[in-house]
Amino acid sequence: MLLPLFIYLPISSGSSNTAIGNYSLNNLKAGSGNTALGIHTGRGIETGSNNTILGANVRDLAADLSNTVIIADVEGNQRIYVDDQGNTGLGTTNPTETLSVNGTAQITGALKDSDGDAGTAAQILATTANGTNWVDAPSGSSGSSSRIADADNDTFIDAEASADADQLIFNVSGAEHFRMKAGGRLDVLNSGNSVFIGNNAGLVDNLNNNQNVAIGSGSLQKNI
Repeated sequence: MLLPLFIYLPISSGSSNTAIGNYSLNNLKAGSGNTALGIHTGRGIETGSNNTILGANVRDLAADLSNTVIIADVEGNQRIYVDDQGNTGLGTTNPTETLSVNGTAQITGALKDSDGDAGTAAQILATTANGTNWVDAPSGSSGSSSRIADADNDTFIDAEASADADQLIFNVSGAEHFRMKAGGRLDVLNSGNSVFIGNNAGLVDNLNNNQNVAIGSGSLQKNI
């Protein structure tokens, strides 16, 4: 006598779902408003709703995943991921900002600040309390990314002041005082052939070719 064979399948209470592809949304039980296109895609979702998943082999998703957009390749690599907060991830499935990029980026058009301004040549993009703003480069650095200067450009440090110079130049109050060269050499300039190292060393020296050497705080401080 043959006994009847009963197979019990779980009853899905979900509605308005679209699944195209073998085993797509295979685990769905109660979610609604999901769209999955691709073989073995959307697997893992059981109760989640309002997801859009394009691409094959997107598996092992959270059972309650909702309001998420995933675009994947045929191997299931999730190339674009938009979470339920509207954050978009490129190369990441955990975007923390409006746009999170895991990898490099190349921009061929203008990069605009918070006001929609593309900036002009030699300007730099600065952060503000509420966004970004293109601003003029600090005085003394325009046209030379190797200079650090004060507001009136009479005190600065130059690197590569000329092509392949391989030296650092230190100007203070309009005069060059130090030049660091390859090999660890440090030239002291415009000091009357004197060298003063230390707080107030040679403080009142008239710098008229006196050829003094003072090392230490207050050394030769009152020597004229």
